[in-house]
Amino acid sequence: MYAKERSDLQVMEIQENLKKSEFRFQRIVETAIEGILIFDKDYKIIFANENMASMLGYTVDEMLGRSYISFFPESQLDVYYQQETLRKKGEDSVYECCLLRKDSQSHWFLVSATAILDEFGNFDGSFAMLTDINDRKEMELLLEESNRQLTELSNQDKLTGIA
Repeated sequence: MYAKERSDLQVMEIQENLKKSEFRFQRIVETAIEGILIFDKDYKIIFANENMASMLGYTVDEMLGRSYISFFPESQLDVYYQQETLRKKGEDSVYECCLLRKDSQSHWFLVSATAILDEFGNFDGSFAMLTDINDRKEMELLLEESNRQLTELSNQDKLTGIA
């Protein structure tokens, strides 16, 4: 009888600790300014936080079950495939990518991605935190274009002899 009571108390204590841990995890996810995505082994979204959904113009429910590749513009598919290969080998990485919002507008992110491995070391999915770098990236692209135009003008002036 005593062993049963002690066992029941241990189970209750474990359940209480689990609830506390779940609560802490939920607070972290809900207050993170980053977008958070979790994918299964087929790269289908099995978790998205509200912030991630909002940045892409979706609801969380609309994102669940969708393939990650469906958010990539065609010009960024090489990034997707390179990262998928790394993750399936169990490798983590940090990279920039452009994703498509629900309104078809491009949006830039800094992605920190980690492979999820099963107990045998096999790829079982991926966890990613996405930081919105859209404003910075748009400025970088504008600066690159301005520099390109200045170089072009400078080269034209050299050809025409204007000093």
